[in-house]
Amino acid sequence: MKKYFLILFMYMVFGCNAPVVAEPKIEVPDNEHNFGVLLPGQVIHHSFVIKNVGTEDLIITDVSPGCGCTTALLLDKIIPPGKSVTLEADLTAQATDGVMRKNINISSNDRKNSTFIIYLNATVKNDFLITPRKITCCSYCPDYI
Repeated sequence: MKKYFLILFMYMVFGCNAPVVAEPKIEVPDNEHNFGVLLPGQVIHHSFVIKNVGTEDLIITDVSPGCGCTTALLLDKIIPPGKSVTLEADLTAQATDGVMRKNINISSNDRKNSTFIIYLNATVKNDFLITPRKITCCSYCPDYI
């Protein structure tokens, strides 16, 4: 019986206290933003908060927008545990009407989520529409027109 209690005691002391592995963990509470309706060429801004909810420094190794119409600026690339930084993002609306869905890829040392994606959404609509889009002058038009 003593042997049983000794084994149980050792398990409780040593078995329950398994070592915790220190890991960074990225979290972006608002990882998708909808700008609503924009005009063609309109530039709009949004700030995203990037948090480290892990137990080791989160190191951002790369921030890359998915296309030329999107820019992203991150000044602090090392985020201590429990802290957060701000990612500044700008989106330039496309020239034609339609739905836009652009992304920003964030690469980090988070072992479980090494590439985190943020999405920017918008709908582009012109204030006015000219129909037809092309006007052709005929042979009877004067040369100065």
